[in-house]
Amino acid sequence: MPVKKRRSTPRRTDAGARRQDAILKALIESPTDTHILTLDRKYRYTSFNASHRLEMKKLYGVDIKRGMCPLDVINIPTVKEAVRRGFDRALAGESFTTVEPQPGTDTWYEFDWSPIRSAAGKVVGLAALVRDITRRKRVETALAESEERYRRLVSEIGEGIGISDAAERFFFANRAADELFGVPRGGLIGRNLLDFLDAEQTEIVRQQTARRGAGHTDSYDLEITRPDGTRRITVVTASPWLDAHGRFAGSFAVFRDVTERKQAEQALSESEERFRLAFDHSPIGKSLTLPSGELRPNWAFVEMLGYTKEELEQLRWQDVTHPEDIDLTQRAIDPLLSGEKDSARIVKRFIRKDGTVVWGDMATSLRRDADGRPLYMMTSVIDVTERRQAEERLAAVAQYARSLLELSPDPLMAINADGEITDVNEATVKATGVPREQLVGTDFAGHFTEPDKARSGYQRVIAEGSVTGYPLTIKHRDGRLTAVLFNASVYWDAKGSVAGVLAAARTVTEHEPAPEPDTQSRPTA
Repeated sequence: MPVKKRRSTPRRTDAGARRQDAILKALIESPTDTHILTLDRKYRYTSFNASHRLEMKKLYGVDIKRGMCPLDVINIPTVKEAVRRGFDRALAGESFTTVEPQPGTDTWYEFDWSPIRSAAGKVVGLAALVRDITRRKRVETALAESEERYRRLVSEIGEGIGISDAAERFFFANRAADELFGVPRGGLIGRNLLDFLDAEQTEIVRQQTARRGAGHTDSYDLEITRPDGTRRITVVTASPWLDAHGRFAGSFAVFRDVTERKQAEQALSESEERFRLAFDHSPIGKSLTLPSGELRPNWAFVEMLGYTKEELEQLRWQDVTHPEDIDLTQRAIDPLLSGEKDSARIVKRFIRKDGTVVWGDMATSLRRDADGRPLYMMTSVIDVTERRQAEERLAAVAQYARSLLELSPDPLMAINADGEITDVNEATVKATGVPREQLVGTDFAGHFTEPDKARSGYQRVIAEGSVTGYPLTIKHRDGRLTAVLFNASVYWDAKGSVAGVLAAARTVTEHEPAPEPDTQSRPTA
């Protein structure tokens, strides 16, 4: 029977194993920052590289050798237990990676564990690659902390931030954006921006999305409608969101709620428009007068002075003020500019374009800016020319009446309905010894020796309309007495009501008999 030759496969396998051992040995002995070690099933070193030997010397003060067990060298219980678990998992046939810190330091290691198998596939040991990943760990920690700060910043910032795809569907929104759009926390995710817009606002967004696709960043106003029907005005600042290939993938947008500001601006605009209308169309002459004197008149003021609006705006207040009243006006304005007063009021003369004089009752107040600097004076002018002329005529009449009053050598009195003296002539002053300004406002009856009789006579005048030859005696403050006969009659106001009594006291001369007591005029007991 022919003898079969033995197969040479085991020899080739042994050669392959030796070749693998040589490669592993070369790898282990090559200079590297990676710690490389191999162990048998009893946790004993079968090989290690220089980096591992130096690290074990640095950490534990031991020069390791083949055949030693690393668990006998490691003197930190937590590390020893973690290493033992790695050994056991690898010897159980598992390949895996773990990351472990070195207790008491900020050093981190990454372990790559692998089983070593025989040609028959049996686990005969393990191999471990250990890398110091402290620097990487620090970078990862810093990155994580930065991302957390960014996440908190984006989440807590007061302005809405949202990221949407090219179809305007949100895939990110912070809390402020949810609140702005009136949805629960996280409620914007998956929602389309267009769901919150009317037709007009939708068209705005479509145009803006096209600009994002073209690479433009813009800010624009957008009015959104919340689910509850309320509307908010926002300023959107949007920029393109690009994918990893640099292609347009959507928009990154910041939504700033400016509803209150817009409402305030609208209210201010409406208020300014109301002011402009009230100013321009007021029947009273008005001007915004600048501190430098320039006029910004309304139509009533223009008509009052006879200029065109354009002509008057080229003039200063000094140009339309009577020369004799410029100092009067400046004295009224100066305390406003210095801050001593808030407003002033004077009656002054204006010069019309045709040279005629207009009397104006002028009231003015100063407006200042936020820093307290004068902006303009709000001036109102009422044309009082006719009133002034009437006052001058009345003053002339009063002067004429006073002249007539003073022509009488006898005491004359004007008494109001309450029995108080309102006017006297110089003869009355001499008869009483009391100055005119002290007589006015006093009880007329108090200047006679018989006050009750004087009041009784006054009441007869009021009742009958007049009285003649009524005997009384005026007392002087120095005690002298003057016997008089009073002639008096009532006078009326503009409505026809009795306003008071005018009385003339004719002095009884020494040629006339002394007046007999008028018993009918005395008050009864």
